[in-house]
Amino acid sequence: MLNTIFAKSDDDDDDEFQRELEAIKRREEVRKVDHRYGAVVIGAGWAGLGTAAALRHSGVEDFVVLEKGDQVGYFWSTLWNHLRMNSFRHELWNTPREMTAEMEDYKPKSQVMEYLNAYTDHFGIRKHIQFNSEVKKIRRTSLKDVGNDEFWVVEMSDGSKIGATNLAVATGLNRLKYVPNIPRIKQYGGNMLHSGQYQDPREFPGRTLVVGCGNSALEIAGDIAAESKENHVTLLVREGRHFVKEKTKLWWERLFALCGAYTESFFLDDYRTCRKDLRYHEQVASP
Repeated sequence: MLNTIFAKSDDDDDDEFQRELEAIKRREEVRKVDHRYGAVVIGAGWAGLGTAAALRHSGVEDFVVLEKGDQVGYFWSTLWNHLRMNSFRHELWNTPREMTAEMEDYKPKSQVMEYLNAYTDHFGIRKHIQFNSEVKKIRRTSLKDVGNDEFWVVEMSDGSKIGATNLAVATGLNRLKYVPNIPRIKQYGGNMLHSGQYQDPREFPGRTLVVGCGNSALEIAGDIAAESKENHVTLLVREGRHFVKEKTKLWWERLFALCGAYTESFFLDDYRTCRKDLRYHEQVASP
């Protein structure tokens, strides 16, 4: 505990005195952390687990993975059961071949969860994970607050604080649900929800409009359309899209995989639409 002695005369400026007092309180506050780690990783999904595995592989043991859910891949566990990856044999860094030998080329949700758990156990990451640990705020101490000991302060939802020399935020790009401000959208009287809330195609009989043409939109549109011949699904998009039949894409990807090549540039020979999408999300769609 810091001992403080003030020798204040009547001529001292009260405002300056109060500012100095508040500065000392702040310096004391940032030093108060419940635990200090060499590294903190926020999120136990794809990116978080890959980061944790790399830390262990490098001999780093003084780290913790903070996961707000009750299991690895928590965000994936909340998505609809028919979800399937569209990335060919998607894997994390340094995955043993036998771990995915029996899995499909495009992993369904059940295999994604199986894979993430197997990867966690293979690299001994589970002992470093704190589940049900939600981060509320992150701030950086300044040199004037703590001398030369500059570090990150991670404030948890339960009020505890964790200090970290290094910090990796691996919370995922798709975890935040964003609905654009469409005029008169609140006047719509039908069943409406964000793709992140979608679960069961039986909840959407008859006619359905899916706004967007990304991975989630196409997955959900196909899921609803396949549920019943009576279902009619319409996709609403801004511009044209590149579509490749799944069987064609899979055939080329398997061939390219044998040659050690990458297939995305082969199918997307015109990048103008991709660049325009990126500018749209940066300038308009990002919350």
